[in-house]
Amino acid sequence: MSRTSKIGAAAVSFLALSIGAVAGAAPAYAEQSAQTTSLCSGAKVCSLTTDRWLREGTTPRVVVRGNPNIRGTVRIFRAATSDNKLIRLEPIGKATNFYTDAHGAAQVYVPLPSSAKIGEGGWALVSVSDIQGLDTTRMPGQFVPFGSLVPHLLGDGYSERKPAGETLDMQAIGAVPGETYRVQVKQGDTWHDATAIGEAPEAAANPSQISHIRWTVPRGLTGTEHDVRLQSLTDPQRTASWTLVPTVDGVKAARSPLFTPPPVGTNLGVPTTDRGDHPEGVVKAATGTLFGVGVISALVLTATSRPKRGKGSGRGPKEATDEVSAS
Repeated sequence: MSRTSKIGAAAVSFLALSIGAVAGAAPAYAEQSAQTTSLCSGAKVCSLTTDRWLREGTTPRVVVRGNPNIRGTVRIFRAATSDNKLIRLEPIGKATNFYTDAHGAAQVYVPLPSSAKIGEGGWALVSVSDIQGLDTTRMPGQFVPFGSLVPHLLGDGYSERKPAGETLDMQAIGAVPGETYRVQVKQGDTWHDATAIGEAPEAAANPSQISHIRWTVPRGLTGTEHDVRLQSLTDPQRTASWTLVPTVDGVKAARSPLFTPPPVGTNLGVPTTDRGDHPEGVVKAATGTLFGVGVISALVLTATSRPKRGKGSGRGPKEATDEVSAS
């Protein structure tokens, strides 16, 4: 084989390896659901929007936009999380039928029951009922804060080794607005109240805000593990739990980080609405939004087609408020 042929063969091999590496590095996206395809494929806009936050025991309105004359079902899913990651989407209640009109719009009311089966609060995804997997970029809809009688505990600033006699601030997210709680510690077979005396609880005004539940680690406990529970005053059967080992000084520990929902619908290939608009605002602004989304999309496409100049600017820091800080 000539030297030229060897160089050509090496180049072809390198090219094949490069293509294979790129193909292997590409993320694997789940196939979008049948309802997603019928509602969104080729649509001018595809979205499901609801109130800025939801809570159990209500019937929120959901506005659906997509292709005209499409039948489907809407469902609300609780976002189960761990270590600031989405691990499951759990259906809440039953699905509700919709049918888009000639303009591709529909309004439905989706009941959210009040039940111990719901689990803890935090975030919920509003979408079509047949979504599968966790790739929310291939799903229409939106994440919104969700309130349950059982909030998601963020921690009290200590590990399970807690200082005896000290009053601690257990913080939580995803509580039903205005809901208050008491804390109980189990000694033997009996639960004893450990709610801090003389300190009014700070109930959250909406599920995105942090609730503060202050409790005092009892003195006189044995230096072994004890069960602790947070009990809803509205329904004492709804509880969240943790454990403690009483010590002199305790061991401090950071509270859990707040969950940041992943993007929704960004890989559907059509304009979407991924924000917590109130349905009335969505209906009134539907025509203007369609025009605005088209203009914004055009500007984004134009901007991304231009070569970058220097370093790109990252997102600015979020405003520090009680809604986004668990420290």
